[in-house]
Amino acid sequence: MLRGLRKLAGRSPRDPVIPAVPGARGPGFIGIGGQKSGTTWLFSHLERHPGVSFPGGKEIHYWDWHYGRGIEWYRGLFHGARAGTIAGDITPAYATLDTRRVEDVYRNFPDARVIYLMRNPVERAWSGALHNLKISDMTSDEASDQWFIDVVQSQGSILRGDHERTLRTWRSVFPAESVLVETFEALKTEPRVVLGRVAAHIGIDPGPFDGLADQELSAPVHEGYGTPMRSSLGPVMHELYRDRIASLSDYLGRDLDHWLDICRPPDTEPGPDREYRPSTVPGSGLDGDLPILQAVLDACRTPARSLRVLDLAAGASGLAVEFGLQGATVVAVDRAPEVVGRLSRACRDIAPDRMTCLEADVLALDLEALGEFDVVLCLGLADRMGAAEFAGLMRRAHVSARRVVVVESAAGSGDTGAADRIDPTVLSGALWEAGCTSVFGLPLDEARRTVMLGIRGRSVTVRSGPEPDEQEPCEKGPAPV
Repeated sequence: MLRGLRKLAGRSPRDPVIPAVPGARGPGFIGIGGQKSGTTWLFSHLERHPGVSFPGGKEIHYWDWHYGRGIEWYRGLFHGARAGTIAGDITPAYATLDTRRVEDVYRNFPDARVIYLMRNPVERAWSGALHNLKISDMTSDEASDQWFIDVVQSQGSILRGDHERTLRTWRSVFPAESVLVETFEALKTEPRVVLGRVAAHIGIDPGPFDGLADQELSAPVHEGYGTPMRSSLGPVMHELYRDRIASLSDYLGRDLDHWLDICRPPDTEPGPDREYRPSTVPGSGLDGDLPILQAVLDACRTPARSLRVLDLAAGASGLAVEFGLQGATVVAVDRAPEVVGRLSRACRDIAPDRMTCLEADVLALDLEALGEFDVVLCLGLADRMGAAEFAGLMRRAHVSARRVVVVESAAGSGDTGAADRIDPTVLSGALWEAGCTSVFGLPLDEARRTVMLGIRGRSVTVRSGPEPDEQEPCEKGPAPV
């Protein structure tokens, strides 16, 4: 509370009272980043460099807390910088500044270099929640799941981990080459390399860092709280950050999907040592589609209960029911009234709040109105329509899929002969065009049936069944599966 009052008052007792100095120098570089993202580690190493000085100390907070004191007060802080050094201001909270304030920073210091440290937002949110726990004088056992959920869903917590917003804001004002982006992971795994990139970015000699021992470089400034994230919060975190991480990955051109791994409970880790054992659903025909179920879970790398699944022509397999039994939110669609009736009864028995059945022709279905899904299943459709109609549906379906779409190029010899006319190359090409980074062909027992898995986001390796054999993705571009 006291800290908050000091913030509102615009100063704290520790703030130096320095008179304005007209024309005084300002920061040559500005360090920003999310709370608990490594800015203290960076400050501690740069502070010891003979070519760097921090005359205002760490976390000046001028641009967010003390803006009312005026720019000359801020400039005055740098008047005492050592000659021949580049002065810095590392205040992670500047990451939350709006565009107008960043424009003010640039107007006064257009040559300043910016260093942005970003951390897995899920880890950062959990670390921030533990920090709040500490200042609330509570133990982890005393805090309920709902207490943690309220903290991580707060606007302040989300804003501190919204890396794309921060980067778009600062890069819209500062030249792109003026903004260096580093990750918390890199700080831990290759600290010397990171410091070398920072030195090059702000224009100092990296030599002094070469004399530091590896142990000294990798030692954390703060040990952290040592409390692993509760598995019960995994689905909440996954839902909160899944789309943000996917969007950031696209924006930066970096594969960041592994950041969601922390959301998965330890006992759901996919891998050769874990066989997925589906529930027994009488008459579902699930056994034949078990490799598909396994491949989808491998690709998503998250518990089924975190997924939103759309099953088109749901009567062709038991996957809609199985995903529902595992906790997923499911929308099942089929045009046969008897199938919809059977699935509706199953949904009522399993989870009426999470499972919905629709009687509709998939070609006339407004997919956009249903919203986005993690997984879109399109099985058993190839023998119902012509090749052109089917390929068009696949493209529409993938637009609705955040992560995975499952398509089928042949399903036996239907009355129309559609299965014989559909070339797998056409469908794989449609998936690449729709934004897939991986397309897998899953070998099944039925010789005439080819099932393909189109995946958005990072490229993955999936298994074709419960055994540890692996399937590599097809070559980029329309290639035979």
